[in-house]
Amino acid sequence: MGIEIERKFLVQSDDWRTGAPGTLLRQGYLSTDAERTVRVRIEGRRARLTIKGANVGSQRPEFEYDIPSADAACLLDEL
Repeated sequence: MGIEIERKFLVQSDDWRTGAPGTLLRQGYLSTDAERTVRVRIEGRRARLTIKGANVGSQRPEFEYDIPSADAACLLDEL
């Protein structure tokens, strides 16, 4: 199990965009309950299922699993 630590940064300009490759991203949330979030994401050719628990301060438990892209697409289309 991983621990997600929420961090926020203020970006001063768009200079970071120069030379940054783009990646097609598709995602959806299967649950946004206060106690847990379940997300499916397809990023390029890779797909992941992510489950996050409730926040405790700036941290929360996080589980991520690679799943077949076809399964992820079906989850996003059907659920």
